Amino acid sequence: MKIILFCLLSVLCQAQHFLPQPEVVLPKKGEFTFNAETTFFAENKTGEDALSPLLHKINQLSGVSIPKVQAKRENQIQVTVDYSLPQEAYTLDISSDKILIKASGYSGFFYAVQTLIQAVPVDRSTRLVQIPALWIKDAPRFAYRGVMLDVARHFYSVEYIKRLLDVISAFKLNTFHWHLTDDQGWRIEIKKYPKLTEIGSIRKRTLLGHTEEAGYEEKPYGGFYTQDQIREVVKYAASKNITVIPEIEMPGHAKAALAAYPELGCTGGPYEVWTGWGVEENIFCPTEQTFQFLEGVLEEVVDLFPSAYIHIGGDEAPKVTWKQSAYCQDLIKREGLKDENELQSYFIKRISTFLVSKGRRIIGWDEIMEGGTPEGATVMSWRGTEHGYKAAKEGHKVIMSPTSHFYLDYYQGPKEMEPLANGSLLPLEKVYSFDLEEAENILGVQGNLWTEYIRTEAQVEYMLFPRILAVAELGWSKKKTGYSDFALRVYERLKQWPDLRASSSYLNVKFKVVQEDGLKLALIPSVPLGTIKYKSPGELWGGAKTYEGPIPLKGEQEIEAALFMGEERSKIYRTKYVPSLVTGLTYSYGQTPRREVYKGLLTDGQRGDIKNFDEWVGFEGKDANIYLELKDVQKVKKLVLGVLVEEGSWIKMPALVNVYGSKDGQKYESLGSTTPISKEGAGEVLVKLKRKKVKYIKVEAKNAGPWPVGHAFEGLPTWVFLDEISLE
Repeated sequence: MKIILFCLLSVLCQAQHFLPQPEVVLPKKGEFTFNAETTFFAENKTGEDALSPLLHKINQLSGVSIPKVQAKRENQIQVTVDYSLPQEAYTLDISSDKILIKASGYSGFFYAVQTLIQAVPVDRSTRLVQIPALWIKDAPRFAYRGVMLDVARHFYSVEYIKRLLDVISAFKLNTFHWHLTDDQGWRIEIKKYPKLTEIGSIRKRTLLGHTEEAGYEEKPYGGFYTQDQIREVVKYAASKNITVIPEIEMPGHAKAALAAYPELGCTGGPYEVWTGWGVEENIFCPTEQTFQFLEGVLEEVVDLFPSAYIHIGGDEAPKVTWKQSAYCQDLIKREGLKDENELQSYFIKRISTFLVSKGRRIIGWDEIMEGGTPEGATVMSWRGTEHGYKAAKEGHKVIMSPTSHFYLDYYQGPKEMEPLANGSLLPLEKVYSFDLEEAENILGVQGNLWTEYIRTEAQVEYMLFPRILAVAELGWSKKKTGYSDFALRVYERLKQWPDLRASSSYLNVKFKVVQEDGLKLALIPSVPLGTIKYKSPGELWGGAKTYEGPIPLKGEQEIEAALFMGEERSKIYRTKYVPSLVTGLTYSYGQTPRREVYKGLLTDGQRGDIKNFDEWVGFEGKDANIYLELKDVQKVKKLVLGVLVEEGSWIKMPALVNVYGSKDGQKYESLGSTTPISKEGAGEVLVKLKRKKVKYIKVEAKNAGPWPVGHAFEGLPTWVFLDEISLE
C-alpha cells in the first residue's frame, strides 16, 4: 500500500510541473517507455506534422527513432481525429502500452504534443525515456494568448524571432504581436515607399539610459525586415500554431515615417528619426495624401500577413500639431467634429473602413475609444482594465494588456541587481496575480515587451522569461493553483530549457519591517524552495545564519540575504534600515493614493529609488495628505520627505510641502513649510519645524497641477510620488 501511494504521489508531483496547468490531470498506474520497438500511427498528415517535435525530442534524448506504420498496435503513439473537441482542445491517454492523442485539428494535436514533451522527466540518469501514465483533458480559457515584441526601438534578427516563437509556442501562447514601426525606426519593407527603410529605418544615435543625462551611443542604428523575411517568419509561426499580427503605428509614433516623407506631417518638416524615448509630438496629418500613403502601406501589409487582425496603434498621439494646423481645424468644422479627439476617431475609422474592405479588422490601443470606437474594432486595453471592460460592455472585442501586470519591460527585482529597465517593478508574482473578471467579449491576454532599454537578444529572453509564462498560464488555465505552486512549476519547467537566458529574479528574498515585540525585520522567500541565509556586509557566507524568524532591529542596520536551494544560490539581496521617530508606525491618508504596492511603505525605514516606481506611493491629480500618530508626545525639529521627479513619466515635484502638528489629533497648527526646487530623480525635501511638542503629524504635499496650455498633454493630470518620511 505504501509503495502504491508513493507511486501515485510521484505521478501527481510530476503532473504539477506542467505549464500551463492542464484542465484535468488524472494519474494512472505505470508508465510508457520509448524503445526500439515503438512506432507511431497518425490518421492524417496534420496529426503526423504535429507529432514531429516529440519524435525529434525522443531521438535527441534516447537515440530511438520512431517510425510511422499504417495500423494501430501496442507500444505505439496513436494520433486520431475527434471532431467533437473544440479548436486547440485535446485529450491525452498515456498507458503502459500506448499513447493516444485526440484533437479536432492541428492546433489541438500541436498542444497535446507540447504537453507530452513536458511530461518527459528532465532529471534522468540514463538514456531511457519514460512518461508516467496519465489521462489529460485540456482546452484553453481564452482564444487569444499573446506576446508583443517591439522591434522599432531595438532590432532583432529573423533567426532570433524564430527561436522566440519556438519557446513561446511550447507554453501554448498563440499570437505574436510584431511592433514594426515607431518614432525610432521603421522595420518593414514597403516597396511602394522605399524611403521608409532607406531613411526611416536608421536613427543617427541611440540614447543609453532613461534621460539625456545618460548620454548617447554616437553611431547610426538601424535594420529592417525584407518582405521575403517576413513571409518566412509568418510561415514558420504557423507551423507553431502562432498567428503573427503586425502593428503599423498611426496617427502617433510616426516620426520615422515622417522623416522619410515629411509632407505627411502637419508642419512639413524637416523631421529626423527620433533618438529619444517617450512620446514625440509630430504625428501624421489627416490629409488625403496621408490616407493614400497609409492605404498603400497597408495594401502590402495585408498581402504579407494573413492574420484576421491588423494592429494600427492609435495610442499616445499628442494633438499639438493638429491644434495648430489650419487644415486640421477646417477639417474638424467640415466633418462636424467636436475636437481633436474626435478627429483622431475620424482618422481611425477611415483606416478601419479601408481594412474592412480588404477582409480584415483592426486592433488598436485603448485610445481608439476616445471620440468613439470604430465599429468592429478590437480594443487592446493597456491603461489599466477599466477601458477594456467598458469596451466589452459596448460590444467590442477586447484584449487585456494592462501596464500594471503585463508590461514586461519593467524591473523584475531591485534596480541595483537588474539590467537597465523601465521604471516600475513587476515581479513574476505580480504578473501571476492578475485577476481577470469573466466578461463577454474578452478575447484574452497579452504580455508586452517594449525595448528602449533592451539592446540584445539575450536581454529579450531575460525580460520575457519567466514572466511571460505567467501570461501563458493566465490565458490558458481556467483555475489558478496558487503562486507557490506556479513558481515551483516555473522552476522545474525552465530546467527543460537550459540554454534559455531566463531571469532568476523570481528566486528572491523580500524585506519587511514588522511590529512583533518591537520593530523587527522579516525575510520573506518568494518561492517555497530552499532556505534563507543572512549576514552583515563583509562577512563570509560560510558564517551566515539560517533565517528562522523576524530579526530584531536596533538602530541603523544593513543586512544581506539569499535563498539557497542545495548548492544553488539566488542573487544576494540587501537592505539598509534607517530609523526615525515614525519608523514602523501606521498612518492614514486624506485621499487614497492611486498607486501603493503595500501598506507601511512610507515608514518602513527604507528609501525608494528612481528605477523602481513601486517603492513609491503615487497620487494622481491631487494633493497628498498623510496623518501619523506618534507613540508619545515629542518635541520635533525637522521632517524629511522622500520625493521622486520624472517628468517624462508625468511625475512632478510637489509645488509646496506643509507640515502640521497637533496634541489631540483635532486641531492642527503649522510647524513648517517649504517650496521645493524641482530636480529630476529621487531626492528629499527638508522641512525645518518649529520646536513644539506634538502627538500627531500631518504632511501635505501639494500637486503641481495639470500640464499647462500648449504642452503636448495640456490639461491632463500630473503625479506626486512620495517615499520615506523621516522625523526628528
